[in-house]
This record gives sequence, C-alpha cells and structure tokens, in this order.
Amino acid sequence: MTTKQHREIMYGINGPKGGGLSKTGSVLDVASIAILAGLKVGLIDADRSTGALSTALENSDALCEKLTEENDIAAKIMSKYADCDIILQDNGALGISEPKIMGPTAEIIESVGLDNVRLFLNQIPHKSGMIDDLKQIYLIYQWLPNKYIFQVNIDGGGAFDPLKEPLLHAPIIEIPHLTASQINVYSSRKVLPSDLLLDPPPNQQLVCKQLAGRLLQIALSNEFAKRIGAEAAIPVLRRMSEGAPVLVMPKAYVSNDDALSEYISLQKHYRNAMYAETDQLRIQHLKQSQIHEGKYNELKTLL
Repeated sequence: MTTKQHREIMYGINGPKGGGLSKTGSVLDVASIAILAGLKVGLIDADRSTGALSTALENSDALCEKLTEENDIAAKIMSKYADCDIILQDNGALGISEPKIMGPTAEIIESVGLDNVRLFLNQIPHKSGMIDDLKQIYLIYQWLPNKYIFQVNIDGGGAFDPLKEPLLHAPIIEIPHLTASQINVYSSRKVLPSDLLLDPPPNQQLVCKQLAGRLLQIALSNEFAKRIGAEAAIPVLRRMSEGAPVLVMPKAYVSNDDALSEYISLQKHYRNAMYAETDQLRIQHLKQSQIHEGKYNELKTLL
C-alpha cells in the first residue's frame, strides 16, 4: 500500500465507461492548462487496450507512466511523481470500473488524500445511455468530495441531454468543440497542446492562438483553473490567444441523416489517424477528416 504524502498533490481521474467520449483529449487539455500555470504534471495511462494517452504523447517531454499489472505499481508511480503538483489519469473504456484499475487507483487516492482528488466525468451530445453511465460511475465514487461534469462539445452542436440527480450537484465545465485543423496541429506531432503553444511551429501561429483561446475558455468555465490550482494559466492564455476568435458553445441543432453520416466519417478518420502506423497514413486520414468536417458543418441545421 502507498502512504500519505507530506506534499500536497492533486490527483485527477476520468470516466465514465465507454469509448468515444474524448476522455484522453480532456486529459491533454487539463494537463496543458496546468503546465501553462507553471505546475509540474505527471500523467498515468490506464487504458490497457489502446494506450491512447501514451500514443498521443510519443514526441512530448511530458511525464507519462502506464498503469500496468506490476506489483506495487501505485507506489512506484507515486515515488516517481513525488515532486509533481498534479497527477492526471486517463482510463480506458471500462477502466474506471475495472477491479485491476480500481485497486491501484484507490491506493493513489489514499496516498494523496480525498480532498486532493478530482473526478472528471465526460458527457458528450447524442450518446445513447450517457446519463445512466454517468450516474453509475458517479455513485461508485460518491465518496469523493470533488466531482465535475465535463460537457465535451465534440460535434459542435452542444445538444446535451439534461442531467439528473445526483449529477445536478456536480459543477459543469464546458469543453469547446475542437476542429479538425486544431486537432491536426498537435495530434499529428504527438505532443501536448501546451508544447505547441510554448513553441509554435512556423506558419501555425493562428491555429495556436485558437488552441490557446479554447484552453482559456476551459480554464474560465465555472472557475475551473482555480479549482485545480492552475489560475496562473489564465493571464498566460490571454496573452497567447490575443487576436484569436472567441470560441463559444454553439446552439443545439437538429441533425439530418446526411449530416450524421458525415460526422461518423469525420470521427472514423480522426480515430484512424490517431492509431495510424505511418505518417503518410496519418496525414491521409487527417485530410479526410477535415473534408468530412467541412461537409458536416454545411449540412447541420441550426435551430
């Protein structure tokens, strides 16, 4: 078992069950905000099926450890991350309710203390059974005092199903839509958004400003940056996003069959790009995702 650390460390874990909820993307967002606040971040990849977080950060200097089935893995991770300010754990589709993940997770929670734990539950629009999945994980971890709903606007529509008890007691953090062009600029390089913002690539300054504006909106949403001790990121992101368009949560929309088909194709090509074996295939899939995103935006009907 791990022992309580003398140093205060915040530990963030995500859920609920199910894939396609942008849980890994949200971890990248939170990590970037914390890093831009000057905090030291340690990442845990607990997705044993795809290793999505490790794959996404192959070329980043970010600290990232896999939550393996090795004995005393929780103690080993805590020893390595003892000087971190924030530890963020990315769980797979079933990870947060899987005993092999719950065991080490509970040990890390014991080590950092309940008050320093944050449970981030992702909600996306138009997902069947979403509210029931959220409620299940919320109740499993009801003993954690700090729980948040991340409303991730992955399709640009923002038509979220209404929350029900006990989810109504969790603060809502708005996560704006991430366009294919914004995804492309960092996912193709396999780095954190903050890596790009700190060292923008040539001819990518505008996209980086847009990324900074998006992170700023997350940081300001329901005082999220303050809630995780990263409010120092706000002036940094204001400076980095100066001159970028202001991103807002758009109105909900009614999607027709053609629009839905384009959206499914967009997601398929983006997922294929994330796990492509060669750079050539990755670029091809990202280009296709941009084409489908453009068609999707033309077809969706605003209310």
